[in-house]
Amino acid sequence: MDAFDFNYGAAELLQSDTLTNTAAKLPTPGTAIQRAGTQYVQAISVQNPRSLRQVEKDLMEEAELLGESAYYAWTVKDKRTGKTERIEGPSIGLAMAAVRSWRNCAVEQDPVLETPTSYQFNAAFVDIERGVVVNRPFRQDRAWAVGGNMDAARKEDIRFQIGASKATRNVVLNYIPKSLTDKAVERAKAGVRFKIEDYVKRNSIVAAQEVIIKELRKVGVSIERVLAAIERQTTKAIDIDDIVRLKGDLRAIQEGSEFAESLFPEVATKEAEEKGKATTDEAKSGDLGLKDRVKKAVGVTEAKSTAGDKWTKERNTLLSKASIKEEDYLYYLLKVIGVEKEDDLSTEQRASLLHDIETGAMGQWLGATEVTS
Repeated sequence: MDAFDFNYGAAELLQSDTLTNTAAKLPTPGTAIQRAGTQYVQAISVQNPRSLRQVEKDLMEEAELLGESAYYAWTVKDKRTGKTERIEGPSIGLAMAAVRSWRNCAVEQDPVLETPTSYQFNAAFVDIERGVVVNRPFRQDRAWAVGGNMDAARKEDIRFQIGASKATRNVVLNYIPKSLTDKAVERAKAGVRFKIEDYVKRNSIVAAQEVIIKELRKVGVSIERVLAAIERQTTKAIDIDDIVRLKGDLRAIQEGSEFAESLFPEVATKEAEEKGKATTDEAKSGDLGLKDRVKKAVGVTEAKSTAGDKWTKERNTLLSKASIKEEDYLYYLLKVIGVEKEDDLSTEQRASLLHDIETGAMGQWLGATEVTS
């Protein structure tokens, strides 16, 4: 169940002219659809000719129902500038909605060519009404990383399925007018934004931030990778627009249409090296080390231990079991949670911190960051 949903019943979501009028629009029984046996197809007369206005109406209705399943974003690197750019586009779910709304068409795939290094797909979009066929090849690398605790055979299946979905998605979006699919993405995002804004009003932006981070962590995406992908310094800086985008990415991973590693790449090694070099240079120059500066910023030099503070005792016990030093904990508090003092932590943030320590998420982040004194 969507953690951002409040009082949205299935009956409300399913109220649609498209759903109620579908039966009236089906072809008459016995009507044959011509199948293309070659690269070309002849236009044929259909009983329900396409109306672009009706196509748009139906696609917008489906987009509202799809919500975050209608879109996702990925990161690409500009080879000329070296900078990364986040690109957003329609999902395979929205592509199939576009096929249903377009009508009198079909999507087919040739037999897959399997090589030792890749799967090579060739998908075709057939517009029966206009007699147009568009082909689009797609190559899926068999070495693409797949996260999760699965055996090699299951990971191979996932790579194949994602390749098939992308081949279908690409050929559909190559044919359906981009103006329609772009508008559908915006319609879907508007519905997602409405639900998130409602959640924030009932709870808080902090609660919404924690929900999306927690859900992404469940699919193997660390906080560090999330912040790097959306170019934010701390979780505190995540806004509603970011959450709308992240919801789409999360759903794409959950539905198996995208790799987590593709949407949330590991932080560039060069950045980590520069960070490490900066802290080493500071130590050599006699300045305070990074951890000492973190301690000073937080305003404490030792772990708080109030006799009556149950949470503090539990936190100290978990830190000890996880072999996490106090200064490392404070660094995590400042850089990941975006809080300078423990007194500023919300109840949800305190619970999240205990979870991160106990599950090893904090230790993994600290290990990947390689903070030095």
